[in-house]
Amino acid sequence: MPGADDMTPKQPGLVAQLVGIERRLKAYLARRTKNAAEADDIAQESLLRLFQRGREADIVNPEFYALSIARNLLTRRRPDVEVPIEDEALEIASPEPEALQTLLDRERVAVLRKALDSLPPLRRDIFIRRRLHGHTRERIARDLNLNPETVKKHITRALVSLTEAMKDQPHTIEDA
Repeated sequence: MPGADDMTPKQPGLVAQLVGIERRLKAYLARRTKNAAEADDIAQESLLRLFQRGREADIVNPEFYALSIARNLLTRRRPDVEVPIEDEALEIASPEPEALQTLLDRERVAVLRKALDSLPPLRRDIFIRRRLHGHTRERIARDLNLNPETVKKHITRALVSLTEAMKDQPHTIEDA
């Protein structure tokens, strides 16, 4: 039989958060299922799984985690119910600054990834080798049989392109 310590979440306050999450989670599920009993069942299972996970590790955003669990359970139980991911972000987005900042960061990463993908292949390869893998310009030049000044030019132009793509992206919630 597990001891009392086995039932305690690692994250202080998780149980109190579950109470607040439950009402919103049930409302979310009721809108999707049009069946209060089914919504209650899925919400209960989601919160139980969240609680069990909380005994093992800290959960950064319990509400979003519970929503993810509920969404997975719902799509397994009712494949006929469509759950667009875009709607979830709007419905469940926490007013907490951390959650909003996470959403902004994801948008910035998506914009950066798109900008990186739009670079010419050689420029992208050089930039990735330099900035992500930490290779020296000399090594890149040697590996690609290029002049080191050409490598420098590609890195500079890649930075200009990426900076331009990111200039209108908010860095923090206050910028948004």
